[in-house]
Amino acid sequence: MIPILYNSSETNFTKNGIGWLKDCTKCTSTEELNGIFECEFSYPITGNFYKEIVPDRIIKVKPNETATPQLFKIYRISKPINGIVKIYCQHISYDLNGNTVTPFTLSTTNATTVLNAILDHCYYAHRFTAVSYSNTRSKFDLKIPVSARKCLGGMEGSVLDNFKGEFEFDNFTIKHYNSRGQDNGVTIQYGKNLTDITADTSIADVYTSVYPYATDEDGDYYELPEKVIELPSRSNYGEPRTLPLDLSDKFDSETRITSELLRQYANAYINNNDIDQIKQNIKVSFVQLWQSKEYETISLLERVKLGDIVTVKYPALGVSVKAKVIKTTYDVLNERYTEIELGQAKSNFATTLNKVNSGFKVMSDFIRNQPSLTEKAIAHATERITGGLGGYVVINQNNETGYPEEILIMDKPDKTTAVNVWRFNKGGLGHSHNGYNGSFDDIALTDDGRINASMITTGKLNADLIKAGTVQDVNGNMSINMLNGRVTMNMLEDYRSEWWTGGLTFYSPNNDVLTSMFIGENGNGILTANKAYIGQRNSEKIKFYIDGNNKGRIESDRVVTDDVYADKIVVDDITIMKNSNNRLYVDTPIVSNFSLENNGSEIGSFFVDTNNRSLLKTDAILITDTLKIGNNQYSEQAVTINGTTYYVLART
Repeated sequence: MIPILYNSSETNFTKNGIGWLKDCTKCTSTEELNGIFECEFSYPITGNFYKEIVPDRIIKVKPNETATPQLFKIYRISKPINGIVKIYCQHISYDLNGNTVTPFTLSTTNATTVLNAILDHCYYAHRFTAVSYSNTRSKFDLKIPVSARKCLGGMEGSVLDNFKGEFEFDNFTIKHYNSRGQDNGVTIQYGKNLTDITADTSIADVYTSVYPYATDEDGDYYELPEKVIELPSRSNYGEPRTLPLDLSDKFDSETRITSELLRQYANAYINNNDIDQIKQNIKVSFVQLWQSKEYETISLLERVKLGDIVTVKYPALGVSVKAKVIKTTYDVLNERYTEIELGQAKSNFATTLNKVNSGFKVMSDFIRNQPSLTEKAIAHATERITGGLGGYVVINQNNETGYPEEILIMDKPDKTTAVNVWRFNKGGLGHSHNGYNGSFDDIALTDDGRINASMITTGKLNADLIKAGTVQDVNGNMSINMLNGRVTMNMLEDYRSEWWTGGLTFYSPNNDVLTSMFIGENGNGILTANKAYIGQRNSEKIKFYIDGNNKGRIESDRVVTDDVYADKIVVDDITIMKNSNNRLYVDTPIVSNFSLENNGSEIGSFFVDTNNRSLLKTDAILITDTLKIGNNQYSEQAVTINGTTYYVLART
């Protein structure tokens, strides 16, 4: 493909822009899995549009066999040598290096939610969208402003750090996979297509156990009672190799360090990192048979691309392993790979971040109101379809009947060499980035009424029945799991609530149950909680909880009630109980005074003397009914003396 040059302000890349750089003498594109994605080309100073080739402008080239043409931004131009200059370009996704993401936090969620949250929190407006095909779930906590691309894979706690996987940058679309390529059964073998091989085996980074530990904000140190966690592969090695694992960053002031959490985080690290595996790096040179005439008829079976898994066999070195394509160099003008490297994918973009040119211009128009998902999808579809001219339309005929049986729309006239293919036949309609035989995992509409697509955006959806696994909002704050009937709502500071078939449960950031409401076996409503409060103001709060002795307690600064039903009441460690006659008594003598005062003067006192007798001291006693002293009862009676009536207490 001949490169096309555009202005830096261009937004419609379906047109020819400034023009085709037909005088280009050499153009290569290099892409590394989770690494660099660059293009460089040579151009004569006498060539057409030479003076238009300046930093920050954009070129469009085809970077490999299977991708659609991609946009690259010019960041460096060399001085002329023999009348030829070399121009260096970086993929348009490098623009995310200059767009800062404001801090935000997400509780445990999926990678698609995190990717879109990163893009939504970019300070400057942009055209990028993202999707992940990974099922991994993790938290994301951005504490300081950093560049968007660094959030993807250039720092601790990035998307690659938390979710692992591999990225594909398709112009303004960011795609995240568990594994980007496929294993199509391609073999690189001595005597067939292998020309050179170097195998390097190392156990320098192999560990048979981990020693997890952490320190809190006060400097206190924590470790496991058993000290280390040994891996099952320990017996495969002679001497033990232990990895000290500092997990302090997993805890904060709200999360107490416990042995259970240390063990949980350590096991997660072991599961996500092959620390007990021998590292074997293999560099091979091989003939790309699918690019040769002799293999035209089987090119569909031999083609490999970035991320694919291939089998390397070289009996003389005892090598028979599967390896991943981690780097490709592509001749853009001749549309052929010039170099393919096998090995292990990088885990971050750190090396590419250092190469960003500081002179990159950042968009200056700050727009807070981003287009909706539907608007973005419509704009994307319009750009793709209106700019989708070219290609080859082929109608296949049935050899026996002579009637047409299939319509093909391809990027090459021959279906054996075509990579991007639309197939339309009686079985359905589908698109593949992997040639005529698929797989058709981009989009497919089949004759049994099914639509399969990797990403669907719609404004309104009308349906009699929707079958789904999980329905989630774009920010990941609420999800409905149709399989287990749970509705999950994320709250502030990583707390969350879940509606489930039996009731409602609230969880802490450590996944502990804080409180739950559900229906008991007898149909009774049950509330469980470590601590429960009623009221809002402190003066009105009533607290219900279980104390250190596993006893239920109620605390309140003020209690107003008509009736209290209890076999025992404890007030300030004084226990009032009912005896066999249903009378209240105090099981512990009170050796203290109970006094009433008025402006500091005592007006009455009830106390226990040294003989443990209850005494009442007062200036006046008002008896409204009957007074009982011992076995004698006294009541008020009228007595008349010398014509005067007196009221006295008389024994009755």
